[in-house]
Amino acid sequence: MRVDLTPLSDADCPKLERLIHAAYGTPEAEDKMELISNTKWRDAANSNLLSLVRLNQGICSLTYQAMPTVGATGGL
Repeated sequence: MRVDLTPLSDADCPKLERLIHAAYGTPEAEDKMELISNTKWRDAANSNLLSLVRLNQGICSLTYQAMPTVGATGGL
């Protein structure tokens, strides 16, 4: 299962990023490129992966995705 959240206003992206940092702490991975950044957290307690993608123009999207189960079949 996967849930994508996009703020109604691009001005809310910095606030969303602060809330995620406060709730989940230091990211597990952070890729910053010239026009886009992707920051990832692992929420082991709830078996979720979180990914915050931000474009330099202020647009952002947060994805919650279930962590794969060890030994599960399927996928790539």
